[in-house]
Amino acid sequence: MNRNSIKDDELENVNGGTQKENIDLYKAFETFDIYEIEDILSNNGIESDLRNDKDNTYLDFRTGRPVTHEELMEMIRSEHWYK
Repeated sequence: MNRNSIKDDELENVNGGTQKENIDLYKAFETFDIYEIEDILSNNGIESDLRNDKDNTYLDFRTGRPVTHEELMEMIRSEHWYK
């Protein structure tokens, strides 16, 4: 047994933040297509990078201000950014 290896379920926990954020977005927009979600966000003034190999990033390109995932989800809910 290799003590330096990580089990699959442990790896999911390491990547959990981005994975959870993507799941939130999948549910909000009812699609698993990352590029479609990025397009929806872009159409609503948010530049995003939703790749699973690094943290998600969101930027309000109207103000130039970075947006947290929690702020983004509130915008989606309050402004009804659905397909």
